[in-house]
Amino acid sequence: TFIIIHLLVFSYQRYFFYQMFFKPHLFLWRRDTIKDCIFCKIIKRKVPTEIIYENEHVISFYGLTSIADVHVLVVLKKHIENIMDIGEEDGIIITEIHKAFQVIAKKFGIDKSGFRVLTNTGKHGQQEIYHMHYHLVGGRQLKWDM
Repeated sequence: TFIIIHLLVFSYQRYFFYQMFFKPHLFLWRRDTIKDCIFCKIIKRKVPTEIIYENEHVISFYGLTSIADVHVLVVLKKHIENIMDIGEEDGIIITEIHKAFQVIAKKFGIDKSGFRVLTNTGKHGQQEIYHMHYHLVGGRQLKWDM
């Protein structure tokens, strides 16, 4: 019995470390728990970051990577996984996030030249963090190369 338990524990540990090192995205951004959500931690100020814009419903900050001269994440404070989970009661949030886009674009001087707003939804949309957020990108001529 001891040997069987030991083998099971060892197998689980190997699987655990394999997942952690070779599939970190599955480990870091688990969609089954809000308490582990990196954006929720930023909103609660448990993870430090430079806040670009904030109001009652939205917070904005720089992402870890950049695809343009201006690349800002605009995150709903309410934990909603993605577009498919927005309800009728969330109408004010949609208004506030669009106001945030306007303020941020003016702040970075891209309101006249133009910018792009992107969101990823689900596995095929390449959503990595299951907390509703948008990428506001601009500052140069953008291409459409998906």
